[in-house]
Amino acid sequence: SPDITTPLCIGLFRTSMQVILPTKDYTPDELRMIFRHELIHIVNYDCTTKFLLCIIAALFWFNPLQWIALARCTEDLELACDETVLADADENIRYQYATLLLHSAATPFGFTSCLSATSHSLRYRLKNALQLRKKRSGCIVVALLLALFFALLLYVPLAYDHDSGQE
Repeated sequence: SPDITTPLCIGLFRTSMQVILPTKDYTPDELRMIFRHELIHIVNYDCTTKFLLCIIAALFWFNPLQWIALARCTEDLELACDETVLADADENIRYQYATLLLHSAATPFGFTSCLSATSHSLRYRLKNALQLRKKRSGCIVVALLLALFFALLLYVPLAYDHDSGQE
């Protein structure tokens, strides 16, 4: 469509959701990343979620916390899609994706990457796209430390009672 500047997904139900692209020349790699991103929106029912968020915004338009929540939810939906697209991507693909985000967001009127994006969220998305994260087993370490902590908590009262250790 010549009326839009960024790729987007529209529709309320999965059977009626459509991906609309602007009239730009995309490479096959760029199209693959765009469609993967938009299909993740479809699978996660993000269009329906955004519709419900807009209904809440209409009902509670007077509440400033609701507007903050709406912006954060929209950013989180985009970040979740970005992370899924770049799950096992190497540095070169991450750079291509960040470049695609930047070129898709560039308009004569400033920067926007979706209907409610800000320059701050675009910077954050670009930083996350370029960051190669190492998978860590932090949960296992935390679980072991918690188990050790609770074992020591139970051991100390048993060992230091009023009676002697033998009794």
